[in-house]
Amino acid sequence: MFKFIEYLNLEAFEAILSYHPKVRPLSRIKANKINFICDEEHVNPIQLVKSEMLPYVENWELMHCSNTHIYLASKSKIQVFSIIGDTQLVKKLELSGVLGLATSQDCLFVTTLGQLLIYEIQRDFAQIGQFKFEIQYPFRYIRIMDESPKQLDYYEILLADDVANLTKVYCNVYKIFNARSVKFTEFPLLERGQLKQDKRNDAWWIQKSTEFKIVYVDKKTLYEILILEPEEKYANSFVLLQLEQFIDIYKISYGMKDQIQLIFRISNDNYVPGFACIGRGYIDSFKKLLCYSYGQIMHLYSYSIQQNNLQIVEEGMKILEDEYKITYLDSYDKNLFVVQLSNHFAFVHIQEFIFKIDKLTYLNEQYQIKLLYGKRLIALTQDSFEFLNLLDFDTFLNDYVKNLEFKRAMSNGIRIMRGELTILKLPLSKSDTLIQLTEFFKKLAFTYSIFLAKFEPEKMKEALREIISFLIFTENTSYLFTNIKDLLEAQEQLSLFEELVEEFILHHSIPYIPDQYLYDICQKYVQQDRVDMIQNLVSSLNLEQVETAILVRACDETNLDDDLIYICTVKRDYITPVAKLLGRQNITQKCYDYIICCVSGKTIYGDKLNDFEYIDCLKNLVQFLFIKENLERFLSLDKIQAFDIIYQLFQEKASKCLITNKNDIILKPENLELEIFQVNNSDLIIHQKIFLALKSISNDLWFAVFGCKLILQDYKFIKQITISLLCTLMDNFDQLKKHWINDQLNNIFIIRCLMKEEYDADQLELLLSHSHQIKQYTLVQVYIYSLQKKYGRAFEAFTKIENKQVLQLIFFWLSQLFQYQPMIYNSKNDEFIIDAVKFLLVIDPQKAYKFIEKHLSTKQDVILLALENTQYQQHFVDYLQHLFSNEKKLYLINDQTKILNLKYLCKNEPQKVLNTIKTIMFPLDEALLLTKEYNILEAAAYIYTITGAVQNALSIYTNLFLQFLKKCIQMLIKQQKLQKSDTNELDNRVQNLINFIIKCQEEDQNHQQLWFQFLDQFFKENKLRTFQDPKIPKPVKDLLCDYLSRLLVIMASYVEITYLFDQLQQNYGELPVQVFRQSINSIKNKCDNDMKTYDQLSRIFGNAQCDITEQLFQINQRGWEATYYCSRCHLEIIQGDNCIIFNCQHSFHDYCALTGYCKIPYCDFCNDETVYKIQVEKLLKKQQLFYQLGDQQMLKQMTMNNPPKKQPDRDPSQSNVSVLSAWFNLERALKDVSTDGDSMTYLTRPQTSKLFRDYQNFHSSKTLRPLTAFTAQQAFTRPQTALTSKRPSEQEKSSVQQNVRKILSRKVSARPHKKFGFDNIHVPPESEIQIDEEAIEMTTQIHTVDVDSIIDLYNSKCIDRKQNYNPEHALMFVEKFRKLCINEKIVLEDNLMSVESARSLYYILRNNNNFYSLNLSKNNLQDEGLKIITELMRDNTSICHLDISSNNITPQGAQEFFNELFNIHSIYSVDISCKDGLNRNKISVRGCEPLEIILKHNHPIQFLNLKGCQIQQTGFECIMAGLQVNSNLQYLNVSHNDLGPEAASYMATYLTNCFLTEIDLSFNPIGNSGMEYIARMFEKPNFQLKRIDLSGCEIKSLGIMRLFGGLSQNRFLESLTLDDNNFQGNGFNGIEQLLISRCPISYLSFSKCLISPEGADAIGNGLERNRYLRTLILRDNRIGDVGGQAIFKGLNFIKLDVKRCGITDKSCSALSQMIKVSQQLQSLCLADNDFHDASGIVICEAIRINQSVEMLDISENPINYKYVEELNKVIQNIRLIKEQNKIPEYEKEVQKLTQFSRQKYEVEKEEQKIKRAFFDLNDQLSKSKVDKEKVKNDQIQKTLDLESNMNDIIQKNRQMELDIRQMDQDNQSHLLKMDDQIQDMINEIAKNNQITIKLTQEIRISKDKKQQRKYQIDQKLESLKRMDQIEQKQYDRMLLEYKQLEDRIKMMKNQQQKKL
Repeated sequence: MFKFIEYLNLEAFEAILSYHPKVRPLSRIKANKINFICDEEHVNPIQLVKSEMLPYVENWELMHCSNTHIYLASKSKIQVFSIIGDTQLVKKLELSGVLGLATSQDCLFVTTLGQLLIYEIQRDFAQIGQFKFEIQYPFRYIRIMDESPKQLDYYEILLADDVANLTKVYCNVYKIFNARSVKFTEFPLLERGQLKQDKRNDAWWIQKSTEFKIVYVDKKTLYEILILEPEEKYANSFVLLQLEQFIDIYKISYGMKDQIQLIFRISNDNYVPGFACIGRGYIDSFKKLLCYSYGQIMHLYSYSIQQNNLQIVEEGMKILEDEYKITYLDSYDKNLFVVQLSNHFAFVHIQEFIFKIDKLTYLNEQYQIKLLYGKRLIALTQDSFEFLNLLDFDTFLNDYVKNLEFKRAMSNGIRIMRGELTILKLPLSKSDTLIQLTEFFKKLAFTYSIFLAKFEPEKMKEALREIISFLIFTENTSYLFTNIKDLLEAQEQLSLFEELVEEFILHHSIPYIPDQYLYDICQKYVQQDRVDMIQNLVSSLNLEQVETAILVRACDETNLDDDLIYICTVKRDYITPVAKLLGRQNITQKCYDYIICCVSGKTIYGDKLNDFEYIDCLKNLVQFLFIKENLERFLSLDKIQAFDIIYQLFQEKASKCLITNKNDIILKPENLELEIFQVNNSDLIIHQKIFLALKSISNDLWFAVFGCKLILQDYKFIKQITISLLCTLMDNFDQLKKHWINDQLNNIFIIRCLMKEEYDADQLELLLSHSHQIKQYTLVQVYIYSLQKKYGRAFEAFTKIENKQVLQLIFFWLSQLFQYQPMIYNSKNDEFIIDAVKFLLVIDPQKAYKFIEKHLSTKQDVILLALENTQYQQHFVDYLQHLFSNEKKLYLINDQTKILNLKYLCKNEPQKVLNTIKTIMFPLDEALLLTKEYNILEAAAYIYTITGAVQNALSIYTNLFLQFLKKCIQMLIKQQKLQKSDTNELDNRVQNLINFIIKCQEEDQNHQQLWFQFLDQFFKENKLRTFQDPKIPKPVKDLLCDYLSRLLVIMASYVEITYLFDQLQQNYGELPVQVFRQSINSIKNKCDNDMKTYDQLSRIFGNAQCDITEQLFQINQRGWEATYYCSRCHLEIIQGDNCIIFNCQHSFHDYCALTGYCKIPYCDFCNDETVYKIQVEKLLKKQQLFYQLGDQQMLKQMTMNNPPKKQPDRDPSQSNVSVLSAWFNLERALKDVSTDGDSMTYLTRPQTSKLFRDYQNFHSSKTLRPLTAFTAQQAFTRPQTALTSKRPSEQEKSSVQQNVRKILSRKVSARPHKKFGFDNIHVPPESEIQIDEEAIEMTTQIHTVDVDSIIDLYNSKCIDRKQNYNPEHALMFVEKFRKLCINEKIVLEDNLMSVESARSLYYILRNNNNFYSLNLSKNNLQDEGLKIITELMRDNTSICHLDISSNNITPQGAQEFFNELFNIHSIYSVDISCKDGLNRNKISVRGCEPLEIILKHNHPIQFLNLKGCQIQQTGFECIMAGLQVNSNLQYLNVSHNDLGPEAASYMATYLTNCFLTEIDLSFNPIGNSGMEYIARMFEKPNFQLKRIDLSGCEIKSLGIMRLFGGLSQNRFLESLTLDDNNFQGNGFNGIEQLLISRCPISYLSFSKCLISPEGADAIGNGLERNRYLRTLILRDNRIGDVGGQAIFKGLNFIKLDVKRCGITDKSCSALSQMIKVSQQLQSLCLADNDFHDASGIVICEAIRINQSVEMLDISENPINYKYVEELNKVIQNIRLIKEQNKIPEYEKEVQKLTQFSRQKYEVEKEEQKIKRAFFDLNDQLSKSKVDKEKVKNDQIQKTLDLESNMNDIIQKNRQMELDIRQMDQDNQSHLLKMDDQIQDMINEIAKNNQITIKLTQEIRISKDKKQQRKYQIDQKLESLKRMDQIEQKQYDRMLLEYKQLEDRIKMMKNQQQKKL
């Protein structure tokens, strides 16, 4: 289809398609939480239960409590008190030196000095066991680790003394009847805090932790010991030791042979005694509490024991005041700790640690305490026991209620609920606490309300307000509106209650109201029309808890639309507001706004709906809205807006939702059976129903607009509907224009709709007839005419359009016409083309010029001829200037156009003709005719010069000079004196003419006749008699003689004297003597010099020494090509040096021979005579002559056979070529040549183009003269390239920078920015603006870009980001542009730029050809911005590199970009990859399809980066198919694209002839199977890939073996990267064969490849025979010392990296040997290995020997710091030496260049002689060839026979080699498979071994358990038997006692009877 629309105002057009009005969200006031004010009063929660007096007072040192007893110990005794019932003394134990106490359920354990005592409690504290220690340890600390659940069975006890000697004791109790015996077993664990080994059993060992570096001190003090018991039985135990400097936690393994291990350490800086305890509460369900103190500092930790592992975390810290000293610490209740402070105590809650509350809140100073037991809160005073307890919170609060202190009860109750009062007894769980508190709060409020009647009115109101706020704060609002309300109603206080409730509603403080009361209050406010109270209710209540239907009804009745929407939004009811708003008589804008939000999936407040809510909302909305009555009402208010809302249903999100839920939506429009879409798609059934419903109600203009929008969204209607919609639009064009004022947008809308379909001729006629209904001609008719191929009518329609903006589209239309209709270029259509061009010139001349240049370049001459001498004459001139203004495109202009331009210049601007001819290549014949026709003689002379007609050129130059000279003579006759300007002009003309003749003579010696031609013309114009005629004034004669004398002076230098005098005598013999007054001296001197030269030459050639010169000349010719070393000076004899070679093959420089070093004719070393018989006497004479003539002249004479002819003197050192070479070679090294004081010379490089042109002219051109010669030293100070200025001071630099910044800031702030339609709000008043205009002009451009354009770019960036313009940020942006956009590059990376910024960038760069690179990576251009950048690339052909990576480009945008790139041939590099972060590009297959076409057509693109673009397998296949015939692409990056083995197969299939240089396939899952294809690819002989990256491609052993096999046959690959793969196995050993082969790999990288020592050994074996590899990267592998020693065999490395390879000192000798020998080694990385000091010394010595190492990394090795510093110094010295040698080396190069330039003149002469000799040799060769051919023919026959035999043998050998290779490969594959199987078997065996070990362990454990159970059962049976025996004995005793009692009773009865 023919397309010609250019969207100039695309934003407005998109606004037409997606109209979405803005919705203002309703601001909501959240319900305020009541802050109930509580009194912070002090609470004492301690309650004294009872107090018991001691029987007597003594100095007690220890107190220990159990559930039944209290134990007090002094130095001499232990007293036991029973606390069951009344406290009483039950036992006294006389013991001395009691140190520690501990109790179990049955026993009392006491430690004294050197012994442990056990007492049985049930047997009146009878001693049952005693254990004495071998060493008298004072075990002060005794803790029970474990005890048997049975009575008196076994116990595990820990004992410790003050210096941390820790011992574990096992106590086994044996019971035999009433007797008790205890067996003790001791296991020492720690000795003075150190882990101790049991010497009695060598098999038992103790694990030592490697996690801590433990440093022990000589003296340690143990403060406390705790046991952290696990919840599991038979698990490991953990022991905490609180020492002086730290706290240690040890793990003690469960079992008979204990193993102890230090697992945790907490350091302490406060060396003050401390205490520790274990808390009773939990941080959470798993973590227990641990508290310890040092001095006044308390720490809280939480710990948990899971799976025999301890995890401990610090929770908080508490610092007490200095006056308090902690003497005891214990835990009391849940989350409570008791702290004893001297004579009193305090409670500390865990919240005080967490919230860092340092004050002691609950301090009790009532009791003077000596000892305290915290777990039961029992205190010992001087004479009594004090039994204390905490209050219950219920009791605590009821005390206030009993005292009628209701406010204090409420305050403290809220404090308890908040958790502020923690030192009270609370229920175990928070839920129970809240339940009980809630019940109490209700009772408290009810009780308080009962007493309200007794208060005064004011106090009653205040009290009721407190009750209401209290119940609201405690979330008992339902109780307030039920029980309290009923109570107040009974007390007749309901009005006061309602008044206060209304007050709380006004303050938004009531979150909940019961439904009944809410209904009543809403009805009340509706009846009273109190809209504000209903709004306050909606804002105050928690809508999730109340019945919202009541509020909805109230809002509907009072027309509170915002509140209604808010309620329904909170309840996720989105249809009720639509029904309510649409059901009213007058529909408001609010209804449309709300429906827009629903359709777009948002609430009216901007929050997004989730998927389920959106689906439910949209289904209900569509079903409700498209009921006929509702739809009519919906369209009644604003039909345009209503159709725009319905159009949103056809957009992506809503449309997908309707398609997926089509079965759940029920719509029944009329004409349901009518099909509207071209394809019967069941997914669009809902869309069809919606369209039919709208058509049945409103089939007018806006329905047509709606339908056309759907057409643009690719909804394929049937053509009948499409045509009817378009006809409706065109019929109502005037009405459409009222709403869419822009004609262009209206035309674009209709045309885009037309472009969606194809029409036949009848349909086009129908559309055309409706388009004529429009009063003005529009683009619609142009488009229809174009479809009908009536281009003339279309152009006629364009010419009648009056809108200038629309007229601009004719450029795009014509460009499309010429592009898609090439027949239009036929000469028959020239009239149409000329008319079109004339029309374009009237509209926009600049665009017209570009259009002609782009599309009508072949018609330029026709167009110019048509424009010349017409009313378009000015356009003719402007177009010519435009054509010839761009030097880069001059080659595109044809000759006819050039001649037209030259003709115009000859007519109007003749002064520019000469320069134009010099710069532009014209047809010389026609140009010469024009210059002659218009009498522009200098240009004609130049043309004669370049064509070789030198005499004609000289004739013109001479005539011009003589004409001007004639004018000067006339002026001189009149005025008797010439003006200075005339004299200067005359001198310049003479000098130019002389220079011209000199130049011609230098190019050809035969041109010396030009001097005499000039003289002939001179004397022809000025006769000889003029010099002798007395009538001629003397000034005239003097003038002529002066210039003639000057000419003779110059001629004397370039013409032989004799020839000059002969010509003068012959032709101009009558010349007066005064002509020679200036030249006579120079001619005389020149003649004298020539005569001396002739005399010397005659003496030389007349002397016998002439033979020596001839012989030396022959020797020199023989040694011309020698490549030897001089045997005397030992320097190399290079090409161009003269040398002497003796028969003994010793060679010498010629100057070494002549200066007397060697004794010719004998060699100095072997006395062998030369082949040339030279006498010593002759040599001596020659040496004398050598000293007389000088070095240079003597060497010249050595190469002469005949006396030379006189040539113009030209110093070869003055060659311009040598200056250029010196300049380009030393440009970088000699940036600053000299710096003297404040004067500094800055060197700048000459213009490359000019130098290169002069360089070419010097070597190739024979018609132009080369540059003026100057020396290399002069080159650095010549005015053109050097600038000497004063060095600016630092103060001047800063002031200049400040001034520039001030100027820019003023420019930024003062700029009005009218371009975008708004003023700059930052512009100060006119009185404040004082800007220096001259300073502003200095900063108008930055890097050829206007500052205003840069500010426009920043402003566009602000529009993209929806931010306001900020001058400060704009200034920063300008500075950033200045810093980044340098070196002809535009760098705008990561600037958050989007479409508007791209448009500004287009206007900046479209005519700026000073940049070649454009970097826009990490922005958000999207597809639309990319289109603009593509248009920029089409207009600006200087940019060749484009970086658009990470710009949120979709597949469609990429497809359009590559389609446009097909016609843009200036781009050589494209980066469209994805970088880390947002806005990632997605090309996919769709974007790769046009890329295939580009590559197939051999587009000039050379670099392409597609990293991470999701191109998929199919897209990669497209790229490879394009590369099959492409020869330009050099670099391709397709990494991170999830390409599998199929991608490798595509490469092998398509890349038969590879022109790529580098490809990056990294991080694609190619795998082993893909390596097989890549290996085949490298086996091809024409596969010339040089670099490939296969990092992270999941390659394993088999794959790398195949790859190495293929690479060994390749002859082109130079770089191979294989990082992040897995090369375990034998397959990697193929690297040896690769390195031995002829593959020229110079770079190898195997980082993180799990290479084993065997693999490194294979590398080393290959390196011994490799001569190509220069860089090897092996970091992060496991090669070890074996692999390191193998790698260090390589001696050709430039860079070697073995970081983290496990190399130790064992490899040091091999490493040092490699460093010493490898003279090319520059970089060596040995970091993170295991080298020690000895290795550091050896490496340092090796580097001192090898001065080539510039970089050495030996960090992260255990080498002493001094050796590392020494290494760094050595490396630094090497670098300094190389830096210092750079400039001397460059100076040597300069000297060589100057020497070469001096010798060049001599070499040229010698070359001529060599050529002559060469011709003679060729003749001899031709003769010898004839003889050789005869011999050759005889030998050919013999060789053919031999070759046939050899070919047979070679084929057999090749076949044998192939068979051997195949067998080797099969064997290797079989070996690999066997290795894999063996590895699998080994793994299975290891697993089975582990299983068997586990089973054996379980069996052993089960056996041990069985034995333990058996042992326990036996013990139980024995105990039962013993019990039976004891019971039997007791029973017998009872019987005896019973009988005895009976006997006594009988006796007593008898006695009583007797008494009676």
